[in-house]
Amino acid sequence: MQALSERLDIPIDVIYTGPWSRAQEEVRVGRIDLIAGAFFTQPRATYMDYIEPAFLTTRSVVWTRSLVAFEYSQWSDLQSYDGATVINNSFGQEFDEYASAELSIDKVTSLSQAFRMLAQGRVDYVLYEEFPGLAYAADLELDYVIERIEPPISAEGLFLTLSRRSPCNTEAMRERLTSIMAELVADGTAQRALIQGLTNWSLSRR
Repeated sequence: MQALSERLDIPIDVIYTGPWSRAQEEVRVGRIDLIAGAFFTQPRATYMDYIEPAFLTTRSVVWTRSLVAFEYSQWSDLQSYDGATVINNSFGQEFDEYASAELSIDKVTSLSQAFRMLAQGRVDYVLYEEFPGLAYAADLELDYVIERIEPPISAEGLFLTLSRRSPCNTEAMRERLTSIMAELVADGTAQRALIQGLTNWSLSRR
């Protein structure tokens, strides 16, 4: 967001609005202009515009209790288990549709709650993105209790999005954002930001 702000020559305030479901609502009603990273789904596209290209690809994975047998190699294997994830989270439209029809997944208000449910054996697995999941597991001191397993359930592009109710949402602004996001991907800025963020987080855990 800092690099985007510099190239736009427009200040961007990055603020915490609360849980992911609240962030989406704030963008839907136009109180927030941008979301700094969202997967594409058709429902979300009704209230925010996606700026291409995606600036990162994010793996979403299955989290299970360490040392507890869990048979998983494809989506259908999850049908015999009870899972949890965060309200309004998406893992790509294809998986979302499959999960809605075929899987038993509780929707809770936070990843912390979902991970604690998993650690206590109240659910068999949790679905969440890989890197944020690692950070939360460490912060909750559950990184020796739960683990991520392969293969990922999805690998989705992460997009900058712009509220359709934002006064900033003009054709000219969308064109500028598209051009700049393409530059940030092509010159490696987005990937370097990810690596730096992971490094900073790792150092903060020492």
